[in-house]
Amino acid sequence: MPWPTDRIPGLPPLSSLRPEPPKVVLPAPAAPPLATATSGATVDLGAAGDQVVEWTPEPLSWGQQLGFASAEVRPLPEPEPGATTLGQYAFGPPTRPPIRHDNGFLQNPRDKLDPVPLPTRPPTASDYLHLAKWHTILEGSEAFRPDLEDGNRAYRHFLEGGGRDLKVDYDRFLRGDPAGQVVLEVATRDAELTAQRFYDRLIAVAPERADEAVRFSFTGSEIRVGAAPEPGQASTPLPYPEEENWAKALGAHSVWLSADVVVTPSPEGPQFDVQLTIHAEDCFNFNPGDQDVATGIVDSENGRLETSGLGRQFMTYGEARRRLSWSRTDNPAHGRTQRADGVRRHQGAREARVGPAR
Repeated sequence: MPWPTDRIPGLPPLSSLRPEPPKVVLPAPAAPPLATATSGATVDLGAAGDQVVEWTPEPLSWGQQLGFASAEVRPLPEPEPGATTLGQYAFGPPTRPPIRHDNGFLQNPRDKLDPVPLPTRPPTASDYLHLAKWHTILEGSEAFRPDLEDGNRAYRHFLEGGGRDLKVDYDRFLRGDPAGQVVLEVATRDAELTAQRFYDRLIAVAPERADEAVRFSFTGSEIRVGAAPEPGQASTPLPYPEEENWAKALGAHSVWLSADVVVTPSPEGPQFDVQLTIHAEDCFNFNPGDQDVATGIVDSENGRLETSGLGRQFMTYGEARRRLSWSRTDNPAHGRTQRADGVRRHQGAREARVGPAR
């Protein structure tokens, strides 16, 4: 089950994820640049050949990069008042945020945050009989439950994959599972709002560029899907997979977003084109005290395979891409409408086009 952390086995510590302060090129003359439009960003504000000034910003903390907590030099417009994003976002290329996964039955019982799994014990003859039993159950499921294609594949990888990573078809989860459809809707909303807000921030720095094409990228924080709430939280923000297939293959997992944005001017208002990528990951294992949602079989049945090394936890990864296109009019005469998902849209603007990235 994913939890935030600063240290992950095989990955650099959080402090090393802070890039060297980049040089951000802004047109001159310009207002003092935002302290937040930094952190490895590549911001293209228009035509080449203009006189430019270079500014090397102060290093930002990870929290500032994601939450834009640093002071700003002027009030900036928010394009959609009242709407919020589930994730937090920063200018820059795709950057995996800190994500921690537990180690199931190999988790250190004295330290729930210890990222290093406990060593396995030598398997006994009884353990091998137990393994044969679960191989038989799996073969029966593969023969008679083709609807569990992804769940069966993941479980076979647990028994035979040796702990190697497994790629999942996350696009099928988004399209086929009701919980996946919620994830896609929330990701779409976050991408739309973030693209508009970041565009407004850039134009606030260089308003003369509002008549030119603007290109930028952004990357986001961890968003948990179906995971248990943190202490003090009332509930998890995104639902657990509904279909048994995806409950077995993915269960609770984490996603984060990255996007490339192009904004072009038009008489009706800025035209947005966003290439959105949803990155998903999870550690497939079994947990003490848990049980299978559909069958009620307790996790300790497979925890025995984990502790004996006959079943190996592994990382699952998946990506899904969508192209989002819409226009936004700043003409107050058009008014605004509110979609059910919380994304405000201007009347008179064409609806956002959501489809697979080309």
